[in-house]
Amino acid sequence: MDSVKKSLLFSFSQKYSEILIGFISTLILARLLTPEEVGIYSVIATLTVIAHMVRDFGVSNYIVQERALTDEKIISAFLVTFFWSYSIGLTFFGFSTLISDFFNRPELISVVLVSSLGFAFIPFGSVSLNLLRKDMQFKKLFFINVSSVIVSSMFSISLAYAGFSYMSLAWGSLSGIVTIVILSSFFRRKVKLETPRFSVISEVFSFGSKSSYVAIISKLVTQLPEILIAKLHGMTNVGLYSRANGLINMFNMGVLQGVFPVLLPHLVNKLKAGGDIRKDFLTTIEVIATLAWPFFLFLSFFSTEIIGFLFGGQWVGASAILSYLCIAAAAASIYSFNSQVLISKGLINLDVKTQTVSQASSAILLIAFSFYGLDYILIALIISRFFTLFLSFFYCLRALDVKFYVFLSSLIKPALVTILCTVYLTVFEASFDESLADFSYLIVGSTAYTLIWLLSIAMCRSTLFSIIRELVRFRRS
Repeated sequence: MDSVKKSLLFSFSQKYSEILIGFISTLILARLLTPEEVGIYSVIATLTVIAHMVRDFGVSNYIVQERALTDEKIISAFLVTFFWSYSIGLTFFGFSTLISDFFNRPELISVVLVSSLGFAFIPFGSVSLNLLRKDMQFKKLFFINVSSVIVSSMFSISLAYAGFSYMSLAWGSLSGIVTIVILSSFFRRKVKLETPRFSVISEVFSFGSKSSYVAIISKLVTQLPEILIAKLHGMTNVGLYSRANGLINMFNMGVLQGVFPVLLPHLVNKLKAGGDIRKDFLTTIEVIATLAWPFFLFLSFFSTEIIGFLFGGQWVGASAILSYLCIAAAAASIYSFNSQVLISKGLINLDVKTQTVSQASSAILLIAFSFYGLDYILIALIISRFFTLFLSFFYCLRALDVKFYVFLSSLIKPALVTILCTVYLTVFEASFDESLADFSYLIVGSTAYTLIWLLSIAMCRSTLFSIIRELVRFRRS
């Protein structure tokens, strides 16, 4: 098995381990905290995620894509990270009262103060992690990130049980950040200390200003629904939205975030060697769609049973939200890595153009629809995802010189697999007695669905089926 497939194996192992640990933690916390308590933390977590995108300032992508990464450039990247981390952290700290007043919830102040502490630690681990990613050292990254999730989960559960309410989630998150910093120090690359030239620091800033701009506006629009719901429709609805979105993110963490850390370094290395990345591009689309579309179909069909079984009766209101989010996520999944493809080709200006148009349109649509109710926010989210899909591929296909019919041909097998799965669900719904207990209904349905999906990808001779067979052979050997 080549280095890319080994890297994918470790990357996926990391993400699935994180999902499993986070999943167990979520099941426990759902029974210790109410939707409103989760909503209070989620609002600040949303703002913190956006702040972290500003803090990163494109340094992560700069380190990975830079083909001649010298010690001077590494130190420059650290200085830029340090500057933005402390600037954002202090700003976040100073605006704690203003944030609390905006949402009219005084309890948000304490969550903001704890969350802002994380920015003080991040610079001392961020660059080391990205160097490991650039060198495709995913075994070490596995150890660091999984350990962080374990510590974070243990802190959150222990404090929630002790009655710390929404603050248990804030302290748990901070403990995870500290764990990453401590562990990454053991794998830090030795760098010769020297004072970097201003021109080199400017180079990092120049790249970061474009790369971070794209990441920030993308993340801002992604998190915008929670901010609008918190402001206009209450913290309980934020908690329900957050719980539904958490299930959507299981796919993002387990699949997309398993591919992303490997994809950009691989594409950069292939282009550096004079290779053609069009085949990799189309194969990635097919594989992700083959996983995503049937997954979100299943999640939408069994939304009520899944929410009720996993989190309890107080969270069932999230099932209707989940169905909307599944449609949006199915569209977003296949264009989610287009930015990395453009960056690997050195077309960051085109990526900036694409993201600016799509995200600005999405934000306007979400804000306009938000005043009419929660359902309208979700409808606007779906419309915006499909608009971004068409716009993103319009530019990406042109940049790679891929014909539109060739792109569509890569979606034929995923579409066939999804159709076969839909037929099964239709038959299943018509065949089983509605009086069947929710748990039994879910177990029988999901078990059979998995088998039907595996049979479908085998019948369609999907690329994913070939990958699964290779991974099985690798583990056995």
